[in-house]
Amino acid sequence: MENPVFWILDMVPVYSTICRKVIGSIIYAATTTRPDLAAAMSYLSRYQDYEDNDIWICLKCVLRYIKGSLNSS
Repeated sequence: MENPVFWILDMVPVYSTICRKVIGSIIYAATTTRPDLAAAMSYLSRYQDYEDNDIWICLKCVLRYIKGSLNSS
């Protein structure tokens, strides 16, 4: 059986890449159509290189906010 520590270490670059892609996509939306997201994304983009679960939890909160505010104008 493979050691789970090596499995987790192999996933870290993929996890970091996904976080960067999500942050980049939200920053693009913030600069073009959603200026209300700019403050949150400028704060979260500072911590995109940290490899912990906290950044992903914060990103999910922002994504839920976006989902909930799509129909309100």
